[in-house]
Amino acid sequence: MAKTIKPGKKVELKKLELTEDDLGKLAEAGTKEAIEKIEAYLISERDHDKSLMAEMALAECEFNYYQPNNEVEDDEFLLCVIMNIHEKNILDCERELAEIENILEKNKIELAVHKKVIAKHKNKKEDWEFRYSDEDMVDYQALVEDINDDILYEKAWIEAAKSSIKTKKYKDGIPARHLEHYDFNFGDDEWMDDDCNCGCDCGYDCDCDDWDCPDCLDADFDFDEDAKII
Repeated sequence: MAKTIKPGKKVELKKLELTEDDLGKLAEAGTKEAIEKIEAYLISERDHDKSLMAEMALAECEFNYYQPNNEVEDDEFLLCVIMNIHEKNILDCERELAEIENILEKNKIELAVHKKVIAKHKNKKEDWEFRYSDEDMVDYQALVEDINDDILYEKAWIEAAKSSIKTKKYKDGIPARHLEHYDFNFGDDEWMDDDCNCGCDCGYDCDCDDWDCPDCLDADFDFDEDAKII
């Protein structure tokens, strides 16, 4: 019969011990099992330096594991990258939804009090009645429906994308932490606009005409006596 744990009794989890050599071997192995072992070690390890060493081993292990080895894997790796963008879209939608729900709750409370104010100050009804409106609530509710529909679509897109992946290591996607080591540019980032309108070729998006503007000048640039960029 299994031992029952008494309520309130602290359960000590056995700490996983890995040496620097162990971490190096796991990193080189680049397998799913090696990744899981390093992750388990990171959960139990409290020493900062050892945790940092394990994080570096995990990054190397994931690189070796997720690295595509043929054209099919190249395509599926890229699909996983795009899936992460859609997963981020869901998180953004959920954050926006939470903010709107807070606004709705606030407006609901304020509107209830507003109605009491109008009822008490009937002589000011004409001046005050439009300070709060049910129409605002309707607009926000419509926005909530739109966002929920966006979330539904993003989840359907991810599900369809996952179903098309054949390579085992990509079936559950690729952790966002691993993809942070790559620089994927799909041309939709704001920082891509590097045109400078101030007359210099500094690469910044600057609208001024001032040569002394700190946003237009790079600290590494050299200047001649006339303060012109060489």
